[in-house]
Amino acid sequence: MEREEAEWEEAERMGAERMEAERIEAERMEVGRKEVERREVERREAERMFGEEEHRHRVTRAERMRERAEIERPRTEEIEEVFQHWTDRCVICKAEGREGQEGSSSKWMGCRVEHRNRGGFEQTWRALEEVEFEKFSGCMKCWAPQEICHSWEAVERGGRKRWKRSERQECQFKGVLRDGMAGILTCNFEGLMGEWIKEEQRKVGFRRGEGEDEWIELKRCMGRKVILGGIETSEMCRMFLAWGR
Repeated sequence: MEREEAEWEEAERMGAERMEAERIEAERMEVGRKEVERREVERREAERMFGEEEHRHRVTRAERMRERAEIERPRTEEIEEVFQHWTDRCVICKAEGREGQEGSSSKWMGCRVEHRNRGGFEQTWRALEEVEFEKFSGCMKCWAPQEICHSWEAVERGGRKRWKRSERQECQFKGVLRDGMAGILTCNFEGLMGEWIKEEQRKVGFRRGEGEDEWIELKRCMGRKVILGGIETSEMCRMFLAWGR
């Protein structure tokens, strides 16, 4: 009798252990199933967000390309408007979209706003001084097109408009192009602007010289003379008009 009870208890114990093992296994499988479902949801969400980002990128790029096409034939007043828009303000705040904040100054050197990349801006600003501009690509003092710079007067020579120094007026946009481009490049070059510049260089067959790094190539590119709607200017100014609006 005692033997039968012992065997029954042993069988009951083993049955309980088996049921507990089955319960633990079921829970483990349920946790695994939920983990697979969670990862699938995350994967789909990541794909959705990536798709939306890609779409925004394509739309932004298309919009920027349309804006770029609009500057190929600018009117004098349109160029002046862009330059005026970057005058007497902190160009770092403007490039970062932080104008109007407390502490923002009319000049970047006196601005008290804590900028995200002040050091990068100053490095770019100093490097822009090394750009070598082609002849007639702009005023050598302020870098703006001679067409809008008050320190130049138009004269007719052989049926063509040429320029001579004015004895009565000075540059009204001194430093604007350099300051503005330093801000724009610092905030945008690593993203869409860098892609846009490479595409524009490819269109005109501009290639990196032997031994040049990306920055040297960019400086050489910005110094080129271009003609926008009959107005002589520099590639730097064309970039400014495209990205400074």
